[in-house]
Amino acid sequence: MRSSTESRAYNMSQRYSEDAAGSESRPIIVMRNVPCIQALETDLLLYGFSGGSLTHRGEDAVNRVSKELFGVTLTQLDLDDDDEWTDEDVEDEEQEDEGEYIRTVGMMDDEVVKYLKTLGFDFTDARGFPLRCTLHLRCQAEAAAKGIIGRMPDAAVLGTDAWEKSMQADAKAFLDRKRGRTP
Repeated sequence: MRSSTESRAYNMSQRYSEDAAGSESRPIIVMRNVPCIQALETDLLLYGFSGGSLTHRGEDAVNRVSKELFGVTLTQLDLDDDDEWTDEDVEDEEQEDEGEYIRTVGMMDDEVVKYLKTLGFDFTDARGFPLRCTLHLRCQAEAAAKGIIGRMPDAAVLGTDAWEKSMQADAKAFLDRKRGRTP
């Protein structure tokens, strides 16, 4: 018989694989490439934490980026902040409607990163570690991806249009150099 921790871990890993199977056609948004996320990472690094908790300046930066990307802040979500899990909670979680339940509330950052990847968000840095902002934007990203509240980030906010044009220009310049025509 499994302990409650083992049972919870097994249930989460099973759900990740189920969610990942259903998200194959969903494009992944690499959050570290989003300009406002880059600015938020810098703000959190320089001004974000004092005594282990988020400073007012860090909280303001998180709320600004959350509103810009997802159209909702953490305070606008109705969440239960209780991180303690019991066997009853695990059973209740299994019975809840999956569409209206925010799973990332009780997860650690590495679990959040895996789960949000199944929803179309990559919250890892270049080395594969979770971004500093992951735990502050996890619920908003999940709610937007599931359509509970908020919205998915649009192309203008993400800067993908400019990035696409830049990539096309770089590709053209490379091909011109390769063919011997210097621009």
